[in-house]
Formats: sequence, structure tokens, C-alpha cells
Amino acid sequence: MENVANKLKQDMDAGRVTAEQIARDLKNVIHEAQELIKDTSQKQFAAKAEAASQGIHEGVEQLRSLYDENCARAEEAIEYGRGQVKENPLAAVGIAMGVGALLALVFSRRH
Repeated sequence: MENVANKLKQDMDAGRVTAEQIARDLKNVIHEAQELIKDTSQKQFAAKAEAASQGIHEGVEQLRSLYDENCARAEEAIEYGRGQVKENPLAAVGIAMGVGALLALVFSRRH
């Protein structure tokens, strides 16, 4: 580090480099460093945004799969219930009456 400073001082003393040239070069280096940081930040942001987008896409696909699976299960349950009612219509009527009577008791006690 001292060698660079000594060389720079020697160049300035010899008139090969002026303080203005050094200041201009330093400004250019700072500007290039800022641009590099900006570009790197933008690339990192884009990579993270892409990863987040991919994660969201995978999550949506999992939710669709779960939805489809649960819809299929619900359809099976409905079909099972319909089959039970067709096989045992009197039991179904009795259960419906019992549930109705229970609801009537619950709601009549509220008032």
C-alpha cells in the first residue's frame, strides 16, 4: 500500500499525474463500483423472485391436487350415502326424523 502511495506521490511530483486526474479516476472507480453493486443486486433480486415464483407455483399445484383429491372423496361419500338411503329407506327416514326432533329441541330452548 505504501509503495502505491509513494509511486503516486512521485508521479504527482514529476508532473505525470495531476490531482484532478486522480480525483476524476477515483470518481470513475466509485461510479463503476456503484454500477457493479446495482447490477449484482438486480441479478440477486431477479434470482430470488424467480425462486419465490417457482415456490408459489409448486404450492398452487399441491393445492389443486389436494382439492381434486378431496372432491373425489366427497363424491364417494355422497354416493355411499345415496346407496345407504336406497338400501335402507326406513332407517334413513328415522334418522332424519331424529335429527329434526333434536334440532327442534335445541332451537326451542333458546327462545
